[in-house]
Amino acid sequence: MPFKSNSMAIEERVEQLESELEPKIVKEICKELKLSSEHEKMTLHEIHYALGNHLGFIHIIERMKKRILRRDYGIRWKSPSELNPDFFYD
Repeated sequence: MPFKSNSMAIEERVEQLESELEPKIVKEICKELKLSSEHEKMTLHEIHYALGNHLGFIHIIERMKKRILRRDYGIRWKSPSELNPDFFYD
């Protein structure tokens, strides 16, 4: 018999992961870019604007997300830019 998933449980888990990921991504960005501890209290949106709202910030976020998902959750995630190399993301 084929496996049937509980879509509500999956949706809840995805939402939980999203809420766990943002602070971890912020911490990784601060560590990699050698930002002050004050930046660790910010959201991704706030850090993006604090750093000058430069194009390409999404690629930093995706790189950190990929690293964290692999290291902390054992998930092999691919970013939209990896899945769609012919598209320009910024």
